[in-house]
Amino acid sequence: MKFSRRRFLATAAALGTQLLVGKGVAAQGRTYRRIHCPILMYHYVDYPPEDADAVRMDLTVTPELFSEHLLHLQTFGYTSVTLRQLWDALEKGRKLPPKPVILTFDDGYDDAHQHAFPRLQEMDMVGTFFIIGNFMDQPGYLTWEQALEMKKAGMEIGNHSLTHPDMSKMQPSDQFNEANITADKIKEALGERPEFFCYPLGRYNDMTMNVVKQTGHLAALTTADGTLHFNGNLYRLTRVRVRNTTNPTALEWLINRWI
Repeated sequence: MKFSRRRFLATAAALGTQLLVGKGVAAQGRTYRRIHCPILMYHYVDYPPEDADAVRMDLTVTPELFSEHLLHLQTFGYTSVTLRQLWDALEKGRKLPPKPVILTFDDGYDDAHQHAFPRLQEMDMVGTFFIIGNFMDQPGYLTWEQALEMKKAGMEIGNHSLTHPDMSKMQPSDQFNEANITADKIKEALGERPEFFCYPLGRYNDMTMNVVKQTGHLAALTTADGTLHFNGNLYRLTRVRVRNTTNPTALEWLINRWI
């Protein structure tokens, strides 16, 4: 098989990273860790409206299918963990259960409280819900009261910006406001600043990563595909996109591709 120069360099870089960043490998006084922990990315857990377009359909998992996902994960020995637990494992070397998985929900839709939250509770699982500051208390979105209820029940509440823009196209001061104002809103309503950020639209640049770090977030999530995480890459964590066509068999395949 012939490799183009670009493909060769990309492959070499990937192999080099895997060799250097093995779990527990020390380099220049720092321990580098690599952990397989699928972060599932959900949006709507609901029934799509009759006029739903292709995008809405793709992003919608019905409550029944979501229950099937949870049952599958539980039956096959997976344990839901929080992003903080993953961060502690990557940064501090703390142990995770044998088959950890993280369930994340983007945008803070009200079906998170209506459908996802009670099903997680029924299965004794946890989830991380990323909310948009200016969308809270609006029709179709969570209320701050609901978010507080979920947090008190053990769910994580993360920061998904103030207005859900493409932050990579914004000036540094505007990027800062997108991350910081919502972090302040979350602290005021829920008692604590959020520890994790999710890039709106999955778009970011070096400045975005710096802003997220400067505003006190420990890590940030992308929409890039992957299940392996490195403590040297905390502001570009990858995820597994869950679609309305993702049945339990497909879910199992998605979360184990990179082992």
